[in-house]
Amino acid sequence: FITIIRYVLPSEDHTIQKLLLLYLEIIDKTDAKGRLLPEMILICQNLRNNLQHPNEYIRGVTLRFLCRLNEVEIIEPLIPSVLSNLEHRHPFIRRNAILAVMSIYKLPQGEQLLADAPEMIEKVLTSEQDQSAKRNAFLMLFNCAQDRAINYLLTHVDRVPDWGELLQMVVLELVRKVCRTNKAEKGKYIKIIISLLNAPSA
Repeated sequence: FITIIRYVLPSEDHTIQKLLLLYLEIIDKTDAKGRLLPEMILICQNLRNNLQHPNEYIRGVTLRFLCRLNEVEIIEPLIPSVLSNLEHRHPFIRRNAILAVMSIYKLPQGEQLLADAPEMIEKVLTSEQDQSAKRNAFLMLFNCAQDRAINYLLTHVDRVPDWGELLQMVVLELVRKVCRTNKAEKGKYIKIIISLLNAPSA
């Protein structure tokens, strides 16, 4: 592991960095007592550097890697860097930053780590122009703050036909879930279903 830290960690090669993240995903990060290995502090610093890297690919794959991490001791120091990527100029970064926020928030301690996550993602959803990033933001609200997702949907009913197919599929899943849970609410969503049926196919 020390060899990896000395010779692989500093590499700027994209393929090497991607393989490194796969390696970090599968290795044991804790000792027999469940405590984080001291070497992981070095990894944490490397991940922070990657999240601030000038190359979009490095940032994106690192954000994707964080979606598969469960170790709060590694994730917690990285949260400010993750949040800063929500406003990155490149949509690829924003898409993955939203997914990383969702993954962190869904951890057992997630609500303590990111108490304002639903509110932040709702703001992102309101201003986001990229369809994939918008879909990810709506998906986060759907999974983590369903009331906010419903409120956003009902506030923007007239725009639903213009949303991309990816987002429309999440809307349909939300409508299906809400109507199954509360059948009395079905009437609210008839207009949305009709508008989707009448929407021009791509």
